Amino acid sequence: MIVVPLQLLLCGSLLVSASINSVEELKQQWSEGMLAFQAGKLNKAERIFKQLAKDVPSIPNPLTNLGVVYEKQGNMKAARKVLLKALKNFPEDHEVAITTCRFGATALNRKVYDTLTQAELLKACKRAHELKPDDFESITLLGSTYVLLMNFVEAVKVLEQAVELVEGTDNKEGHRQVLTNLALANLRGARPIQALEVTDELASLYGHLPGMDGMVAGVRSIVIRYDAESVELYKRSVQAWSREFKVKDATCSSGKWQVVSNWTTVKHHNLEVKQFNPSTALTTYGAADLVVQIGKQPYDDMRSQFWERLLVQVKLHDAYLWSSVGLITMDCRLFTGSVSWDTEVSGMEQAEPRFIKTIEIDDEVALTLPLKNIGNYYHWMCEGLLRVIWLQERVLDLPGNEDIKLVIPPKSSFITQSLDLLHIEPSRLLEYPADVNVRWHFNKPAHIVDWIQPEDEPFGSLKEDTWSPYSPPREGLILARQRLQGALLEHDPNLFQHDWTVIYISRESGKSTRSISNEPALIGALKKQFGDDKVVVHTGKETLAQQLTKFVRARVVVGAHGAGLSNTMVCQPHTGVVMLPMKPMVDMTFVHMAAALQHKLFLATDVTSYYYSVYGELTKFQISQVVEATKEAVAWTQDRWQSSMVHDEL
Repeated sequence: MIVVPLQLLLCGSLLVSASINSVEELKQQWSEGMLAFQAGKLNKAERIFKQLAKDVPSIPNPLTNLGVVYEKQGNMKAARKVLLKALKNFPEDHEVAITTCRFGATALNRKVYDTLTQAELLKACKRAHELKPDDFESITLLGSTYVLLMNFVEAVKVLEQAVELVEGTDNKEGHRQVLTNLALANLRGARPIQALEVTDELASLYGHLPGMDGMVAGVRSIVIRYDAESVELYKRSVQAWSREFKVKDATCSSGKWQVVSNWTTVKHHNLEVKQFNPSTALTTYGAADLVVQIGKQPYDDMRSQFWERLLVQVKLHDAYLWSSVGLITMDCRLFTGSVSWDTEVSGMEQAEPRFIKTIEIDDEVALTLPLKNIGNYYHWMCEGLLRVIWLQERVLDLPGNEDIKLVIPPKSSFITQSLDLLHIEPSRLLEYPADVNVRWHFNKPAHIVDWIQPEDEPFGSLKEDTWSPYSPPREGLILARQRLQGALLEHDPNLFQHDWTVIYISRESGKSTRSISNEPALIGALKKQFGDDKVVVHTGKETLAQQLTKFVRARVVVGAHGAGLSNTMVCQPHTGVVMLPMKPMVDMTFVHMAAALQHKLFLATDVTSYYYSVYGELTKFQISQVVEATKEAVAWTQDRWQSSMVHDEL
């Protein structure tokens, strides 16, 4: 996670251009507004600063403070409007510029995208730096904003200047923050060696501080595959967070939080846990020869055998759901669930206790959360949707449970369409806001289906892989395939009466990481080899049903490592998957998916991209290698392909 200086402090001085008789009254109003803000009485603070902005329009402070209040209330549109007005009216005021920059950077850092445009954000941050070029916060915020906007070349330049500015001073926290952002700028700017060098410096200077272990692990996870040290760093980081979290209210006092990764280890009168796969838990699936490598630069240590997870059905009483990823807490315990060691606690770290708003939920609920990335296609389709399907079978569709609501992430088109396919009525949905300053308290039971990582699996494919929390249980993937294929059959009875195809997954050049700039040349070569009618291009712009239908009918899927490969969850057994891998190939989620669903994975090992980079323009040799890998995949499927629906019963 990018670390940005986010101290949102209200301006501490008041200059008024009003009659002398009103000065004392205005000072009193200002003081009341400040006290209301500091006490978390945001509605009162809003009223005061709004009135002050009208009474004293010639100074910026009331406007900027009003913008900060709106942000804390979660009213991001109002905050944007007020801060942009202040920036327009007071272009020479540094506090206006930097407050607007902080607001936009904070929102982007928390993956809230409907605030400032990129141009507006960059304008504010640049202006703050122009007005005070030697101000450490201004230069650091500008560099951090370049990281958030993925302009890593500029980010490195600015942040290296910030390092020079702060080195040798007493500002150790500022030094730590700017080094953290510099490490991430190098990492995302395809400079992994430099990223590791900065990370080593951070670990040596500040490794004892909370959050540092997780930051170091995050960098290593992009560079090093099968890294048991990073797994331990992640675990240590979450445990350190539990000792430092500052909430001081009835939920739990500071320093008493516990992190629980295994539901079955807790005995509590408000928690009921039942394992429901005792016969399949810890069984092996996959094969040592699952992956076929085609190219001159093969990867070593390709672990393609896995242990099935322990599946549990959980019922909680008096539970809370909060943070931007939907973390579950109860009685001073944070349950990481399937997210395990990579639990995203930064939202809870950033939340200020005085601004946290608790919303009482009086419905009995079933939870699809937490999710590592609450708005991500893969995490919803391969994790959240699996919970939905299990919850339907085990909770929602049972007699007498008609009033139980389903808690989902903020709606997106793919979430809405997937729930429609499963016949989830909109009236049963509760949309979680994913706001760091809002938490839900459930006054009635909350249900969840979750899975637990086996600690002693023999292959190291799970316990040593920092990405493995995102590889869902085999049983869940198979069940999801069955349910989604059944739903598609309702719309198209001829779903399986179709000639075989090769699906090519497109990633739009210039807008996506791991994209191919001359993609039409690759598609043309595939069509020349297999025929125009056999090669179908998936763009991601189709409806969800149209996308999934294409993948059900595919004999072979060709694509870069990315969200589009999530759709192989509906492909039939013995489908060939040709993947253009990453280098280093640190994320093995699609190797796992192939193992779970009885697919065969073919890697074109000379066509690679760094995680945050692109494949660029493929050479003729690289295009021919992708075509050759696809030919091998088609040949492999020839004797195994079945034209009718295949049920892989456990």
